Amino acid sequence: TIAGNTASESGGGIYCTSSSPNITNCTISGNTVDDSGGGIYCFQSSPTITNCTFSGNTAIDGGGLRCSSGSDPIITDCILWNDSPCEISKLNSDPEVTYSDIQGGWNGAGNIDADPFFLDPVLGDFHLGWKSPCIDSGINAGVYYDIDGDSRPVGHGFDMGADEFFMEGPVVGIDPESFVITAKFAEHVYNEKLTIANVGTEELMYEALPGNESWLTLAGELAGALEPWSGVSIDLEFDITGMEVGDYADTITVTSNDPYRSSITIPVELSIRTPGVKRVPDQYSSIQDAVDAAIPEDTILVAAGTYAGSGNRNIDFSGKILLLTSEDGPVATVIDCEHAGRGFIFVSGEGPTSQVESFTIMDGSSSSYGGGIYCRGSSPAILNCLVSECRADQSGGGIFCGDASDAILASCIISGNLSDTGGGISCDNSNTTVANCTLVENIAGISGGGLYCTGSSSPLITNCILWSNAPDEIHVESGDPVVAFSDVFGGWPGEGNIVSDPLFTDPATGDFHLTVKSPCIDAGTYTGDITDIDGETRPNGYRFDIGADEYYPSGGLEVFILEFADTVAVGEALEYKAGIYNTGSEPLNFDEASFRVTGPSEKEVFFYSGLPLQVKPGEFIQTIQYATVSECAPLGTYIFTVNAYGQGTRLSSAAFYLEVVPGP
Repeated sequence: TIAGNTASESGGGIYCTSSSPNITNCTISGNTVDDSGGGIYCFQSSPTITNCTFSGNTAIDGGGLRCSSGSDPIITDCILWNDSPCEISKLNSDPEVTYSDIQGGWNGAGNIDADPFFLDPVLGDFHLGWKSPCIDSGINAGVYYDIDGDSRPVGHGFDMGADEFFMEGPVVGIDPESFVITAKFAEHVYNEKLTIANVGTEELMYEALPGNESWLTLAGELAGALEPWSGVSIDLEFDITGMEVGDYADTITVTSNDPYRSSITIPVELSIRTPGVKRVPDQYSSIQDAVDAAIPEDTILVAAGTYAGSGNRNIDFSGKILLLTSEDGPVATVIDCEHAGRGFIFVSGEGPTSQVESFTIMDGSSSSYGGGIYCRGSSPAILNCLVSECRADQSGGGIFCGDASDAILASCIISGNLSDTGGGISCDNSNTTVANCTLVENIAGISGGGLYCTGSSSPLITNCILWSNAPDEIHVESGDPVVAFSDVFGGWPGEGNIVSDPLFTDPATGDFHLTVKSPCIDAGTYTGDITDIDGETRPNGYRFDIGADEYYPSGGLEVFILEFADTVAVGEALEYKAGIYNTGSEPLNFDEASFRVTGPSEKEVFFYSGLPLQVKPGEFIQTIQYATVSECAPLGTYIFTVNAYGQGTRLSSAAFYLEVVPGP
């Protein structure tokens, strides 16, 4: 046991430099370091770590394990759980992790991401509880005893972690050990299940006894005998017919021949409520507080502002049917994860009636999957949201959908996110629906800058823009995505797809609204999404627009771009045709016009500055302009933005993407 140690720099529990020790059957917990590797730090080291348990370690980076400078440890049959800020971090290293329980997930054969159910981690007891998913989930790694000297394996397979679960005699296991039921008023019957198991080595005699309240009844095998490692399921029925709104309580008693727990009382709490609206921050100081207090079908309404800190990241619906929405839209309502966790976690089987609507989710971070939003075995609806500047070390910088997470992503902008695979979205064995979304300027270190598909995923991509993601827009490792009525850089087969610069307003400043001449206007198809990311009605025209924004005239001056080149060589002149259009009902003036280049190098050049020019209602003014690309200009992708100003204020802009290539 390596616990409660501190270090001023790295390696709170163990520090490895230019060494490769074997670390086996160790509990590494409660260690703290001021820099990296709360549990173990590896520098140019590749230890073999087998059947170890990491928990409660703290560092600036790599709470459980930090691998640096060519460290490639082999980690097998381990548990890394509740370390801060993450379980494993790496730099120029490639840890091999298999058959281990890693909080937040980690890519590797046999790995899981599930609460290990330690007996009492607060008191430092990291033995496995009887319902731990780590039992029988490991592999034979050549370790035939555990931290207590007990033999491995005991059951059908090897356990993960330092402890091999083993209890002698008849031992009763109860799951759950309490019930807290929230029921909607005027409903009738709710059903739950109670599991009674024998997790010992001898026959268990048991009996389940109901309490005194008529609204709770038990059914099934209420008494009998259980052989070792067998169990029975008891049906609980809550009949609330005719009951009033309020709080109620009862108990269930389980008796057995377990010498240490011969009688177990299971408390049952029933709360009957009427769905309503819960407000943040007026009623609840954090979003998670409101979610925890909510009952099914509640609406949680969040006022404009920036929400950060504990309770406003890693938000977990815990399977509830809820609508979580902002009052004033995504631009005004920001969930700032501060690089200390994800925005949302969906792992409790949520469906499309668990909805997140109209938020910006930014600066999310994960050492594994889903920097902004993480879905595993859950299919929530994410609507009219902006997911930006999030990062995952492995996959799904913006959003990760895994293990049959058929989530709905609609009218969202997913931009500026980073991961090894799936910079914007990663689908792993999931058929995610992505409708009217804009995926732009996301980066994958390996593949799938915009979208990554693996595990036979078949996402449905409709009315979406995938543009300027690197190194590619869509990468299919395995699966069969269906892409239709979408604007995909480089092209993609499918009905209604186009390949044309979407002509955003000003992507350099994160403004991905469409401009008046965008080819995405009226180029989409019906998807059932009735509003865009701004809450404006779709369609505004005879067809839906492609992307998160449904184009609406501004009611003022609008810059537009008619003709442009998407590639130019250094030393050559770029020719483009731009104009300005008055969409309002009154004459309007502008007195300056410029182009601004943003990318590997930046500058702004004014090609008109003088007396105000008047544009009448409905009038177009067009111009052809030239810009010479310096022979010293860095190669790469630029954003070329044309601007119109009035009295020093920018009135409108339109932009296109430009690739600067080597000269002839």
